[in-house]
Amino acid sequence: MEHPSPLRSLTPELLVHALSFADAVSLLAASRACAALRAAANEEQVWTALLWRHHSRILRLLFHGQPPRENDGSLAKAGLLRVRSLLEAPRAAAVGSPPPKD
Repeated sequence: MEHPSPLRSLTPELLVHALSFADAVSLLAASRACAALRAAANEEQVWTALLWRHHSRILRLLFHGQPPRENDGSLAKAGLLRVRSLLEAPRAAAVGSPPPKD
């Protein structure tokens, strides 16, 4: 006997609000759970909240308080990835390339 999912009783707005407190790994996991969570996890509000929680200083200093956007105006995950790549580039250059694997 199949039991109805308790998620079905939640509105899309409530799912988006709840996921706006999740980290990136949790968002990716949630997006694989069901269609409702996938839709909520892909909302711009969710990724904007994640960007602000982890990179607010960078957003203020480099992007005038606005997350970087794609050419079409969308933010989604691309903005997060762009900020992370900017942060990791100097670290990778300072550490150097990892040794080759045998």
